Amino acid sequence: LNRLLEKLSERYDFHFLDLYPVFKNSDYASLFYTIDGHYTVDGHILVAEELCKFFQSQEILGAIGIESCDVDKAAVYESIEEFRHCSFNNTNKGLFLGGECFPRECNHAGQKVECITDAGQSGRQVCRDFKGWGTVLSECK
Repeated sequence: LNRLLEKLSERYDFHFLDLYPVFKNSDYASLFYTIDGHYTVDGHILVAEELCKFFQSQEILGAIGIESCDVDKAAVYESIEEFRHCSFNNTNKGLFLGGECFPRECNHAGQKVECITDAGQSGRQVCRDFKGWGTVLSECK
């Protein structure tokens, strides 16, 4: 598909950026979520940097005053952490993941903690590992 797009871009005079070589030469597994194939934060950063370099090569960025394509990864991750907070059980002690708000604290496996499920039934607190985010959260099941 990329070769076809490249040929079409030459024939019909539009810009084409092939990201395949960049992804191929990177730690591929760290750039995509295994669950659905979307870019991870690192994947998005890589695409942003490559788009920036491409726009620089086309002399597009100079006109708007952007001189560097380096992304401050620490600042990006700090901003994400700030936006991930949500209210869990009417407290600000939750993290927003996958469209849901989960508690930030996780009781380790082996501890039996009673809780109430979303359906109002008695349940047990269990840990859930979100590998892409490096976060372990608990939920009531």
